Amino acid sequence: MPVKKGDFVKGHVVKSIPGSLVVDIGDGKLAYLPDDQIDLKPVENKLAWIDRDVKCVVMSVSETERVVISRWLAQQKDQEAQGGDHSKDLTVGTHINGKVKQIASFGVIVDLGREMQGLLHRTNISHRPLSIEELSKKFRPGDDIQVVISEVKPDKKIRFSLESSHLQDEWSAFKQQCPIGSKHSVKVTKVAPFGLYTKLNDFKQFVHQSKMNDRKASEFGKGDEISVEVVGIDDDQKRVELRLSE
Repeated sequence: MPVKKGDFVKGHVVKSIPGSLVVDIGDGKLAYLPDDQIDLKPVENKLAWIDRDVKCVVMSVSETERVVISRWLAQQKDQEAQGGDHSKDLTVGTHINGKVKQIASFGVIVDLGREMQGLLHRTNISHRPLSIEELSKKFRPGDDIQVVISEVKPDKKIRFSLESSHLQDEWSAFKQQCPIGSKHSVKVTKVAPFGLYTKLNDFKQFVHQSKMNDRKASEFGKGDEISVEVVGIDDDQKRVELRLSE
């Protein structure tokens, strides 16, 4: 019997391919379970799902009968049937308290209780993406945390950011350490035709060709140590303007 959008299907995960899992849903038919639809929380190890039975909802069936399914939606629908869907109570911009559930390479999983959780992505924690080592120093499973709801997707996935005052405090501290006129020794992280990328106090910055005292970017290599001076600060973009020191 052909499946259609919205149907519940049960299947067996047979293999992993880039971007999805392949699921046998019976009668010799294969369906595709996208990576972001596997579970309520982000999945780091897809291979652990191979040879598992799953219950999913059909998201789409193409004209060529390519079937795309979602285990995420199946879990959400089960919660709704049990009266457990609280995501409709969440509004973008709301401050909410939760607990750190898991530290992952892509960010922090925050448990809100009532079977709800969401992602505080590593790009929404600081003015620069944090490594998993830095995340592990900053957060620990079980820590209380206050986050701001930044997005509630149609599939009820929740994304958070930290309160803007946290980021503002971080920027203020950076400006105190790197005021206009201050000079710093930094390393070149990338050479571009129009200038040099570098890091200043762990913030990615750029030295434009016009600020290089008639020297060319091609004269430098990745890893070279250079001396720079802060000549401008852009509070709106959270950036500083650098030039090569004499």
